[in-house]
Amino acid sequence: MKITIEVDVSPNEFRASLGLPDVEPLQRDAIERLRSKMAEGLDAFDPKNINPMKLWQQYMAGYPQMFDLVKTFATAGSKSDSGGLEKDKTAEKDKEQDKTPEIKKKAP
Repeated sequence: MKITIEVDVSPNEFRASLGLPDVEPLQRDAIERLRSKMAEGLDAFDPKNINPMKLWQQYMAGYPQMFDLVKTFATAGSKSDSGGLEKDKTAEKDKEQDKTPEIKKKAP
């Protein structure tokens, strides 16, 4: 059994039937405040005074982990360009630690 009910009401009528308040005046006021703040910001905006490094530093100050990641990527290229120097140093250390003294037997 399938029952379909179709109700044709406007959003305002539906809100009123549920007992929800009319928030349209509040929304209109919030949008007007937002527009005025944006207009004030545009008046104070001067693209000639933008310092990209300062913006980048401010952005990265909020995300220290991201800065570490960027730093890691930036230094990764220099390590791989060294021809595996770091890997060779590690291998040499491992060989030194694994050395066991050789015991020579005397011939009778």
